[in-house]
Amino acid sequence: MGGNCSKSKKCKSFKDIGCSGCGYQHFDSIPVNPENREAIEYMKNEYFALCSENRMSTGARIPFDQPLKKLVTQEARLIIPEFPELIVLATSDLIEIMEIDGEKIRFSPKYDAAFCVKRGNNVTRYVFCEIKGYGKDSNSVMSAILAAQMLREIPQYKDCKYYYIGSSGGGLFRRDFFDPESKLFCTVKWAESKGIIKFYGINDIMDLLHEIKSY
Repeated sequence: MGGNCSKSKKCKSFKDIGCSGCGYQHFDSIPVNPENREAIEYMKNEYFALCSENRMSTGARIPFDQPLKKLVTQEARLIIPEFPELIVLATSDLIEIMEIDGEKIRFSPKYDAAFCVKRGNNVTRYVFCEIKGYGKDSNSVMSAILAAQMLREIPQYKDCKYYYIGSSGGGLFRRDFFDPESKLFCTVKWAESKGIIKFYGINDIMDLLHEIKSY
């Protein structure tokens, strides 16, 4: 029984099958401060409810996108005045046709969570998020940049916002992605300067929510 988190004694999955890491350990490593406390605690509680009640198989992980979706669509409207109504988009809602060299090819965008911003009865904006437990992993970062670029080739999403959220692995804060000594520094800087994507750490989650509000 490895990978015990701080809530293992209260976890039904742990009592039933033991644990080799559901992903909650990432939340144990997040330093909570007054600015992000309410949002982080909400995500932690939502994540724990999922991994505890679902009695995950040994070593299995609950995706981080599930607590994120509930934070953006439900809790954010309670903790941030005038936060807009966001609706979660299903994968089936986002299958498009991209024309490449005269050939029409089925295109399914890559993301962990997709939302449309609804103001009144009108859908005005699209928001995509990729949230990674590995944080500053080169493959994850490059894959997200490519996904965001391709989305902008679809007229409907050309003005969308695409956010990469690190949750550990050196990516807890936005500033972690802008370390001049990092091999990803040039890539991240370039991608943001072109308006393709924006990087956040989970510790900046309130800044991200405020940016979505102003979008």
